[in-house]
Amino acid sequence: MKLLEVKNISIYDTQTKNGIIKDISFALEHHRNLGIVGESGSGKSMMIKGILRLMAPGMNASGAAYFEGEDMLKMSAKAIQNIRARHISMIPQDPMSAFDPLDTVGKQMMETLCENLKISKKEAKQISLHELERVGIKEASQVLRKYPHQLSGGMLQRCMIAIAAASKPDIIIADEPTTALDAITQSDVIATFQRLHTQLGTTFIFISHDLGVIQQLAQDVLVMKDGKLVEYGGTGDVFHHSKNEYTKYLVDTRIKLTRSFEKLMREESCDA
Repeated sequence: MKLLEVKNISIYDTQTKNGIIKDISFALEHHRNLGIVGESGSGKSMMIKGILRLMAPGMNASGAAYFEGEDMLKMSAKAIQNIRARHISMIPQDPMSAFDPLDTVGKQMMETLCENLKISKKEAKQISLHELERVGIKEASQVLRKYPHQLSGGMLQRCMIAIAAASKPDIIIADEPTTALDAITQSDVIATFQRLHTQLGTTFIFISHDLGVIQQLAQDVLVMKDGKLVEYGGTGDVFHHSKNEYTKYLVDTRIKLTRSFEKLMREESCDA
């Protein structure tokens, strides 16, 4: 069952007519997480923002993006806003900049839920506490009272995951969800995504340059370079039987970095 079907999506600058995303097609299957990988500047985030109509002024998208049989690129502003509020949630790349430093995390969570779900502040607080506990935050009531700068990057990331999951969306899109996290926190966040996928049946799109993260979280993968799709298929097939030279380069680079890290750790262990 296809949750999302994207056909020939292209994004271009309306003034210069320069193409940024060029004729990409893919499908997101129910219960099969999709990883979108590529170097910085390859167009990963831009493509998703185009599908959700969150592009900067001066950008335009063509093609089609079908959700439940309707093309999101042709929906009214009210209809696409409802999709983003209830059906497709997005976790931004930098949780620290996503929160207003002048308000508590709790106030911001509750305001978002009240707006998206059309519920009371009391209901929003109950849902906020429940979702924070679901993503592994202990003493959730205290976290609601804190300001963003009082929480670690990992805690803020969990808060963003909690907000995204609160509306029980069909799809959650996570943009570079582990980039700014240390290895231990990264592992915890990955486990949180895996738990939500299993317990809630949520389908994820993970945007990342980290192939290791994608291997753990996604069943399918789409590889991008310079705004184009270069390889697409099951994660195991793409990573272990790459047909494209760029994909092979990404995989080989990942292997070399992993081996170098493991060698360094063994040397430090021996020195100790």
